[in-house]
Amino acid sequence: MKDLYNKMLNKLIHILICSLSKLKMNQLYNLAHLVNIINTYFIQYRLKTTIQNIQFTLPNTQEKNQKILIKRFYIYLFDLLAEIIKSYNLKKEDIRERVKIRDLSLIEDCIKSKKPLILMCSHCNNWEWLFLRLSLIKNVKLAAAYKPIKNTYFNKLLYSIRSKFGAQLIPLKDWKYFIKNNRNQNYLFMFLSDQVPAKKNNGKRIDFFNQSTLFDIGAERIAKLLNINAIYVETNQVKKGYYVVNFEKMKSNNLTFEYAQLLEKSIKKKPQNWLWSHNRWKR
Repeated sequence: MKDLYNKMLNKLIHILICSLSKLKMNQLYNLAHLVNIINTYFIQYRLKTTIQNIQFTLPNTQEKNQKILIKRFYIYLFDLLAEIIKSYNLKKEDIRERVKIRDLSLIEDCIKSKKPLILMCSHCNNWEWLFLRLSLIKNVKLAAAYKPIKNTYFNKLLYSIRSKFGAQLIPLKDWKYFIKNNRNQNYLFMFLSDQVPAKKNNGKRIDFFNQSTLFDIGAERIAKLLNINAIYVETNQVKKGYYVVNFEKMKSNNLTFEYAQLLEKSIKKKPQNWLWSHNRWKR
């Protein structure tokens, strides 16, 4: 009976998401605004974590400004959700229009040399649209690790959205072996490096927003092991629903430290567009 109920619920959710994805972007933003109001007064999604993270990292910011940042973050969070739903129905030309890459020369060098590159990205701005845009770069293959989520429907939905333009999603347990086996191919290996490492021995403590913060060192380990270059990827919101991507070649051997410094600078540009609801400092 429970399985039947879950199947029916997932079917209804699927119909809802498909229907919503066909709406115009402005209509979805209006819905996001309504959901944000409901969240503010009733649901309060991860509000405690968000407040703690902002107070923890920005202790010298006035309480009034902290509250403004929290309000702006939730506005952006639900706008982001609207954009992710729209991803289900976006075409290649839509993504190319909404996410512009400023300079492809570093990627073109990778294509010419037929060597892979590591892309160190973050949960800043719309990382889902970034992934779709990167997967449209010609003559190069994009791959990223993923950890299957418990809900099989949402796992299948996210997988289909992220791989819709040809990107490869590799189960986390197979990720390092996949990279080693494709070390001589012109792949872009994408890392969302601002997540908390699953294990402490996979991390390195770095001063981040004046706090001791555990960063995953997977990208750094792979870069050193295979002797390949890494690029910091910065996505900036130009206006609602439109982004520009910048690539910056990373120069030091201490990639994790360099990444943390670059990420902090990126967040400070538009702090409301980083994922403050993620329990970043739980370890």
